[in-house]
Amino acid sequence: LSPTRTLLSQAVPYCVAISPQANGIAASTMKFTQLPPDARFCWQGELYRKTGPMTAHADVGGAQKLIPRSAVVEPVANDAAAATTAEERFTAGVVQAALDAYQTSLRAYAQTLTGPERSALEAHMDLAERGFRAALRRKA
Repeated sequence: LSPTRTLLSQAVPYCVAISPQANGIAASTMKFTQLPPDARFCWQGELYRKTGPMTAHADVGGAQKLIPRSAVVEPVANDAAAATTAEERFTAGVVQAALDAYQTSLRAYAQTLTGPERSALEAHMDLAERGFRAALRRKA
């Protein structure tokens, strides 16, 4: 018996619709929680993309599905989204822009304070920002 396979499109890998282990096919599997965000995977014979800690969208139809944390899934080989690392997704420029927005928000809040609380918060923010930016330069 050969496994039943569902071909979703020429560019999309297939999912094994019945248990690959039952047919002697070695498949790389992992728990759903181990998948990175936006990774594509096969589960119960259908192709999905991980959208949250317990949610995924079906590639066909786009329906959102709740995936049990304990679900054993098969990551899609050669999936560019799954292959990207956090370093590739979050460049130094992106991180610095996020830090700038965060600092702007905190500085606006600091303006509402008076006296020693304001001075202490501003000094602490300056020190933390310098340390964070120095860490980014070391990683670059």
